[in-house]
Amino acid sequence: MGERSRRPVSQAAPEHAPAPRASAEDPQSTLGNAEVASRLTPVDEGGGLLDDDPVGFALPNATGGAGGRPDREQIAGSTAVAGGSRPWNGAEILRNLTQVDTKFETASDGSRCGAMAILAVNIAAGPEAVSRVARTAFSQAPQGTLPAVSSAVQAVRDYPRNATYDQLSALGDLLYYIANPVPSVDKNSRATTSEELDAIDSLGSEEGERSGIAGLADTLRQSARVPEAGSAATEQRAMSDLRSSGDYHGPRELGALVNTLTRHKNVAYVLGIQAPDAAAGDESIGHGVTLGIDGQGQVYFYNPWPIEGKQRLAWPGDRAAITAYFTGHWTIMDRVAASGGASRSAP
Repeated sequence: MGERSRRPVSQAAPEHAPAPRASAEDPQSTLGNAEVASRLTPVDEGGGLLDDDPVGFALPNATGGAGGRPDREQIAGSTAVAGGSRPWNGAEILRNLTQVDTKFETASDGSRCGAMAILAVNIAAGPEAVSRVARTAFSQAPQGTLPAVSSAVQAVRDYPRNATYDQLSALGDLLYYIANPVPSVDKNSRATTSEELDAIDSLGSEEGERSGIAGLADTLRQSARVPEAGSAATEQRAMSDLRSSGDYHGPRELGALVNTLTRHKNVAYVLGIQAPDAAAGDESIGHGVTLGIDGQGQVYFYNPWPIEGKQRLAWPGDRAAITAYFTGHWTIMDRVAASGGASRSAP
């Protein structure tokens, strides 16, 4: 999600691409970002891969991965988010981090809003939570994941305080492919099958994104837990007063949703809103954002799609700017807690 999904035409994979795997049940048997990127590459130098995509959001471009344009205000990806005399500042990181980077290796730029929305909760919680997420992602990386992405995620896992913005983007990219595995159906064919095209096409749908977000959130709950945090059931009970679903129109319910967060720390809603490029009158859900509360009790809103201005806004100081995102149709996709700790109600 983040931009509408586009269906690529069938084409043979380049010679260097690994042969498709056979099963979609095991994450290790699904297509990694290297394979997907190769299948989204234009057929010839003139492009023309996606005839119905006049903007080119789903095409690789000279400044980033497949699907998107970097934020013109974006700081250099090689910039460390903390380290040295600079402490970890989740609010500052989220103000600058987007789902679109300048690395071709991250092929999900136009689609990984949901993964970034979940990662944002952990960035707000601190480097330990981000390290646990990276550990889970690294252990479940699909076969075919590019070495550059794996190395970046490993660096975040081992040294989160020294992570760069590019490395956090790589983590978001890997989370996307864990949440949205592209099944490889025909192990004897090097061409993209119709079933694989259907799977790729479904990645941008509301149903596919909701399923991917729920699956990723559950994976992180089960795999990235520390002993003192308690069980997943304990975490779910702690979040039981948060809404698990909801379909709304207009900002009237936004304040009530914020109120449910104020009894917690390091939890969030992943919300579905209209796509950034939605046409006038198009009320379909096409983008994932975060409405959360950090460890200091600050309610915040995070939009991973590059915009002019801050990606992270604070409630109530930026209430008007936040409310502007919810004038149309929106929905609750999931409720999530930072990795490694149950949500605890405030006294």
